[in-house]
Amino acid sequence: MICNIITGTWDFYLDRGCRGSHLRYSVTFNSDGTFNFATGGEGVWSQINGLVMLLFDSGAKPAYTANVAGSVMTGGFVFPQNQSGCWYATQGLPINDSAQVQDQTSPSQLE
Repeated sequence: MICNIITGTWDFYLDRGCRGSHLRYSVTFNSDGTFNFATGGEGVWSQINGLVMLLFDSGAKPAYTANVAGSVMTGGFVFPQNQSGCWYATQGLPINDSAQVQDQTSPSQLE
């Protein structure tokens, strides 16, 4: 059963290597258990209680996991090549203006 708590569009902040430098994306979580990023990259999501998992269909196929509480998600990710990082997402909250806006790349790709 899909829990619709995270459906809708979120601001997604990605930090490769957890160094404190975030890239900002826009992601939409659909009620059918799929997600898509405005810059490309899509896959499936699932939620069990407060834990969310995102699995990409293409690219390097990283796995993203997070804890979700209301309009905030925070977690980590790992690429098959053992590269990892941190991420968080917000919905309906002020945008982090210090994050670099991404309009070219997908968070499913290694840079």
